[in-house]
Amino acid sequence: YFFKKNGGLVRRCAHGGDRVFFSDFFWGISELPFCDEYFVHSISEKKFLEKKLKSKKIFDFNDSNCLIKTEGSPKHQELLIKSKKKKKKKKILFVPGSLLGEEHQALPEFKVPDYLTIDYQIWLLKMLKSMGFEVSVKVHPFGINQSNYLKKFCNDIITNKFDILQNSSSVLIFDFAGSAFFDSLTSNKGIVLLNTKIRPIFFEAFKDLKKRCNIVDSFFDKDNRIRFVPNHLKCAIKDSFNFDEVDNYFSKKYFFK
Repeated sequence: YFFKKNGGLVRRCAHGGDRVFFSDFFWGISELPFCDEYFVHSISEKKFLEKKLKSKKIFDFNDSNCLIKTEGSPKHQELLIKSKKKKKKKKILFVPGSLLGEEHQALPEFKVPDYLTIDYQIWLLKMLKSMGFEVSVKVHPFGINQSNYLKKFCNDIITNKFDILQNSSSVLIFDFAGSAFFDSLTSNKGIVLLNTKIRPIFFEAFKDLKKRCNIVDSFFDKDNRIRFVPNHLKCAIKDSFNFDEVDNYFSKKYFFK
């Protein structure tokens, strides 16, 4: 605000890349205030963000005075090339979203409350084990340490920084589409997204995402616990093991200008 008030040009850059697939209404409040130019990862993210602002799917703090620009994402273009050469093992990596605790809990339209999250994550790992899959868990580096309870239900816990090029699993499972999820979209790995239906999707981009990864929708059981149909989960994982590489249609839309 101070810099802009004194004649400066304020530029900001999008983080992660995942928001192109969702309509996070309150995102506009945290990202766009006092911003002249906002750089995104791709031509599609630029086009869709402009459309979401115009249709009020995202809070338009600057009344559309902020210019949305893109130079593509060199980082994800590089990952796209390097990932093609990586060898894979028939293993699964589960990458859960972070637990933030009650003091820092995110808006309920953005993240599932911690207690519901812990419950379905344990259920999920038990279910995958009963299906005969070998599963490792990459815990989130921030928030509450999830290692203490998840290590009882998986083959291995990974705590180092997420790097899609260093992981040898054939399939990755996410329950939150963040920056690690977006990085993984560039890889030669199959991806399963557990859709908890918390974040409002942006249909035009989400239909492309469905072609890149397998999406398993959640439901609430009679005890109001988040669950996934076991057979849908099993089929999504088995299909993901057959994934080879990202097609040009998807990569051009979401990693290039």
